[in-house]
Amino acid sequence: MRTKLVYQKIENKAVQPIRWSTDDNDLVSKLEFKESAYKDWMETTLLERFNYYCTDDLNVFYGSKKAITPNGLIRNVNRHEKDDRPGKWHKGKYRLGWDNRETIKYLQQQKHQEESIYQEIRSKIKELGPFIDSIGQSILALNNIRRYKNSDEIDWQRHAQKIVSLNKQIDNLKKSSRAYELIVDQITKTETLLEKEKTARDVLLRKTSKLETDYNSKNNRLQSLNFEILTDEGEQSIQAFLREVDIDINKELNLTTFESVMRQIASGLKAKQKTATEAIKQLEQNIIKDIAAFVHPEEKIIRAFPSWQGDVINLSADLNSIEDIEELYNTIQTQRLVEHKKRFREYMDKSMLDALTSYRTWLENELDKIKDMIDELNIPLKKITFNRNPDTYLQLEYRPLRGENEINIFRGQLSAAIPNALDFAMQQDDNYREQVFEKIKNLVTELQKEEAWRRKVSDVRNWLQLWRKRIFHCGKQGRAIPR
Repeated sequence: MRTKLVYQKIENKAVQPIRWSTDDNDLVSKLEFKESAYKDWMETTLLERFNYYCTDDLNVFYGSKKAITPNGLIRNVNRHEKDDRPGKWHKGKYRLGWDNRETIKYLQQQKHQEESIYQEIRSKIKELGPFIDSIGQSILALNNIRRYKNSDEIDWQRHAQKIVSLNKQIDNLKKSSRAYELIVDQITKTETLLEKEKTARDVLLRKTSKLETDYNSKNNRLQSLNFEILTDEGEQSIQAFLREVDIDINKELNLTTFESVMRQIASGLKAKQKTATEAIKQLEQNIIKDIAAFVHPEEKIIRAFPSWQGDVINLSADLNSIEDIEELYNTIQTQRLVEHKKRFREYMDKSMLDALTSYRTWLENELDKIKDMIDELNIPLKKITFNRNPDTYLQLEYRPLRGENEINIFRGQLSAAIPNALDFAMQQDDNYREQVFEKIKNLVTELQKEEAWRRKVSDVRNWLQLWRKRIFHCGKQGRAIPR
């Protein structure tokens, strides 16, 4: 629970009430109690342990055995306590009353107060935003100014005047020299022609580069097709796959169409690979489920085999444990299985069959006792005259149940579950013993499953039908009346 919990047992007996305080300043007088089975116990407990007197007068405080002030000073005879740790008396933690509505109201007030403070701080930050931006721009301007080492770097007017002066000199030279203009015109035409030739050259270079790239690519693909290492088995597998995907390569193919066929083959292989991968993933998931069921079996298996968890304690429910599980399986097959088979044989021979045979013998003996008791009861009944004119007496008869009913089905199952002792002792086939064990197991399971049925079929009194028969003293038998 991650908290401190103090609880007290309430005895189910009448609580002797204590005289209730009549002073309104007593702490217990300030409380109201709901009607419940624990009201008397609660009142008595509060009067015994928390009968503090509420006061803000220190003279009254020190004159009382138990008292408490509004500031949290607590007196208990000579023990005084005051806890001023932060949040100790926070209203959100402690609230008296039948429900928490006052606590919710208090927390909502705290929320509104915090939201108001948040909005106020947000408004102040918004007001400071332009001022912060202005300071940032000033800092940026100062950083830009620091890059310049002297005033000549920012004296743009002097440089501009020098540029204007040089441009004037160039214009004057152009106007004063006709030859210069002719040369410039020829240079311009030559540069234009040169650009055209460069463009044509670039086009040819791109074509040449593309042809070389295509040639190298095709040559590399051609060289990568190595048919010399292809075995007969591999060729047969390829032909079988081509027939499966319905691709005919008997006709003559060029490199382009061959690549198209290769793409079809690659697409088919990827589809098969995807299907196989999904099948593998599904198989892995099923294996992981089986491993998890083996490592963490059901509760009934753990109860039946207490040593199970000790054998799988180092195994984890993933594929990494397959080798460990296989090793455990081999150990069981080679070592433990032989031991378990021996124990199973001994259990069948000495315990189970003996117990089941004894159980059947006990039932038959109980049935014989009932028959003997009826025979003994008929002896005195024969001496008692039941009717006169003619004289008759009563006799009790018992008959086994006939037909398909629950009793006969159970007796048949019981007899079928117990094999012939000589045949069972001579039989060495484990499958035969397992069949016998399965019959016994099914019978025991059915007996445990339905208690009413078990009581009915195992009560030997239900195995017989009782009849009351009237007999004449001369030996003539009368009508039998079932009982």
